[in-house]
Amino acid sequence: MSHEDREIDFGGAATSSGASATANGAISFSSITVHDPELRGSNRLNQHYVYKITTDPVVVDHVYRRYSDFDSLHAVLTEMFPGVFIPPLPPKKALGNMNEDYILGRRRPGLERFLNRVARIPILAESAVFQMFLVRAHGFEDSMKEAKKAAEARTVGQVLSSFQQYYGDVLAASTPVGVDAELQAMEDFFKGEEDRLSQMASHTHDLASLQTKSVAVLSKVASVLQTVYNHERDSAVASPARAPFLEHFSQWHVDAKEFENGYTHFLQNTFMDEAADAKQMIALLALRASYKSRHDKSKAKANKWADPGTKCDSDKHRAAREQDLRKEEEDATLLEAVTKLLLNVEVRQAWLKRVTEWEHNMLAWARSQSQFAQRSYQNWESMATKGAPADAPEQ
Repeated sequence: MSHEDREIDFGGAATSSGASATANGAISFSSITVHDPELRGSNRLNQHYVYKITTDPVVVDHVYRRYSDFDSLHAVLTEMFPGVFIPPLPPKKALGNMNEDYILGRRRPGLERFLNRVARIPILAESAVFQMFLVRAHGFEDSMKEAKKAAEARTVGQVLSSFQQYYGDVLAASTPVGVDAELQAMEDFFKGEEDRLSQMASHTHDLASLQTKSVAVLSKVASVLQTVYNHERDSAVASPARAPFLEHFSQWHVDAKEFENGYTHFLQNTFMDEAADAKQMIALLALRASYKSRHDKSKAKANKWADPGTKCDSDKHRAAREQDLRKEEEDATLLEAVTKLLLNVEVRQAWLKRVTEWEHNMLAWARSQSQFAQRSYQNWESMATKGAPADAPEQ
């Protein structure tokens, strides 16, 4: 099963696969493909990559988007739906962001994964900005600017209305007792996981780099050995053991290349993706903490009106009182909604499944190390004994 096949959603029930439209009239995309990028621009100063995006079902033939467009989409969704898990983008890269290996090996698949994850979270997938991102071929920049303005202008009431539509059962449930302690435990856990996964990604990157160097050396040695063998064969002086020796060495080269690809294209990217998920969850918990702080302040301000010494004998005072009380009520309602979204049963189950996947990938990393060491030893043993050249000492 591929990494994408094991993907987990954090936004409730998935939209129905293959449906042409949802109950809200939005298009339900069963799959989204981000194709290899195209380099645009006439010189180094204005060169940039654009990504062709196609969808199933097909609404338009294709659209083109830059990385900055993906970044804007992520920012708008975050602004529109505070407290909802927004799948992370592949990270920005200050240096080497035009590097082809990085673009093809990390960024392109990361952008595709992002879109497909968003498409499986109904509250995000059915939003006008996501739908527009996938189908608006012309006038996209102006539409995105308008979407940013609309997101920034959303009221608490509009946010809560969206939550009620998609998470009505979650909001109707009671808030767990001891919620602050439980959320703190979640934050501590995710910070530990982010650190551990980031270290694993770093170690795997180092291994991949060393493996790349080893493969390059093995390739050169294999080429020299093949040249020597061809020369000896043509001169009729080749030892019978040369051919099996060369065969074992070539197999070693193949094995090394296989593990290089495994380190780079699966394990390293997987650990980086999982660390990004943990980091995104930490950001959500920090957002909830900021809402709590905001509510504490508005509550303290509202409570002052209950003080007998506080004047409330003029229209100006009464208007200020109503404004403070309304602000406290809005802040309390938003805090409660975000808290429930973070602690609802579906999200907890999804994260438990994610932790299981993390443990699976840690074991996969350990197994790959063990398998490579074993196969390397077997190749060395074969070359040193069964396939050793006639003039080489037997082990």
